Amino acid sequence: MSDTLPLVTLGVPVRNGAAMLRAALDSIVAQDYPNIEIIVSDNASDDATPEILAEYAARHPNMRVIRQEKALGAFDNFLFVMRQAKGQFFAWCAHDDTRSKDFVSMLLPAFADPQAVLAFGDLYVWDGVREPLLRSDYDFENEGLPRWRRLRMTAHMQCYHIYGLWRLSALRSIRYHPTYWWPDMPIMLAAAADGIFKHVRGPRFNYFEVVKTDAERAAYQDYRKHISSLHGLAALLVGTGATLVQSGKPLAGFLGVAFILEKYARYLPYYVSGRVSRWMAGRKESHLRCL
Repeated sequence: MSDTLPLVTLGVPVRNGAAMLRAALDSIVAQDYPNIEIIVSDNASDDATPEILAEYAARHPNMRVIRQEKALGAFDNFLFVMRQAKGQFFAWCAHDDTRSKDFVSMLLPAFADPQAVLAFGDLYVWDGVREPLLRSDYDFENEGLPRWRRLRMTAHMQCYHIYGLWRLSALRSIRYHPTYWWPDMPIMLAAAADGIFKHVRGPRFNYFEVVKTDAERAAYQDYRKHISSLHGLAALLVGTGATLVQSGKPLAGFLGVAFILEKYARYLPYYVSGRVSRWMAGRKESHLRCL
């Protein structure tokens, strides 16, 4: 029976994820959809990750583990598992997130709509201590909206739904230009310009959230020790514009850049105030040293 069903690829990028990897893998291998391949990219881990992966791969013949001997950037590792996928549909599965066993089977029917490029379920956010809480205010569905509103909506939100189920042909049609600052945003904007994001109520996604600033997130994803907010924003704008232009959507590229600038304009007074405060503190310290 599974041979007649479309193949779904679940891609797991991981680096030193031993602490939470078993729970994530358990939720992946427990999926009740029968035609799944699992591709894991071990990004040069030096903890117990390789041993855990070998244990699971030995028990699950549909799991393929690829070892990166030299560490890739975190988002490069995400792209690697997507490029290895053989299915018609694809989902990224981070090593510290989990999902209900019906996640794939309940999302797949959403693609009966030919405009659907991505389907996602109910978002639960947890910090590893308290029980995961439903984010009932997480509104990402963009069906019925004109393209410009889909782009603006995406540019102004944190895109947890990137971990939903994708139509792989739509995802691969995006000509991604790398950026270390919010690296998922150019992909999400290109996808929003291309089609519809569907919300399917019922399947559960548990997102493990460690609160980070934009700079801390960029450092974690690209192993950078020194991050400039202005340089990061410039990289995001270039990456967004280039991704959308290369994907054949130049007007969407202009709008995407404009909407990102609109979002960051809200933070400009806080940024300037912080810079002025640090400058004044430095002047005061310099003056005190001269006394």
